[in-house]
Amino acid sequence: MNMAEEVHFELRCKEFNKAVENYSKEDESAWSFIESRQYEIMDAHVSNERKVRAFDGVLAALHNIFPSNNAAYCDVLAKQLPYIDKKNPADL
Repeated sequence: MNMAEEVHFELRCKEFNKAVENYSKEDESAWSFIESRQYEIMDAHVSNERKVRAFDGVLAALHNIFPSNNAAYCDVLAKQLPYIDKKNPADL
């Protein structure tokens, strides 16, 4: 991982978090936005810790836009799990 990629990743995280504000509750157009962000996170060449924090942003977006969609929330958690430090029980 290099510094330029890390900076780009952090900028994309901020852009995502800001763009989430443009969606209203149950806005179906948010699905592709949220889905593509997950793949962007998984494909990034940054530390697992950064990926976990970015997935936290996706989880927060799901909670705000689709608060009752537990299946989607669990799907994101499953994608986040491989990046979590298993030695730290607080993270699990």
